[in-house]
Amino acid sequence: MRWFQRLSADSTIRYRNGVATASNGKLMQWKLSAIAEKLSNAGITDAEIWLKEKGPIKFSKEIPTELHQGLRNIIVG
Repeated sequence: MRWFQRLSADSTIRYRNGVATASNGKLMQWKLSAIAEKLSNAGITDAEIWLKEKGPIKFSKEIPTELHQGLRNIIVG
């Protein structure tokens, strides 16, 4: 499923072992750091977030639903 989400997304945020990176480099570093901190505090080691210019932000299954809104706030804010 991840491969399909990657293909259809305009941008992908990848989180691996405490570091978040954006595929297109357009997300500010403080946002990536805040995302990494939130995921690390939740004990997550590997996850992805897919963004489209228009449409919902989608999260990989490793990210629990209760974290979605906080992550959306970071990304959009």
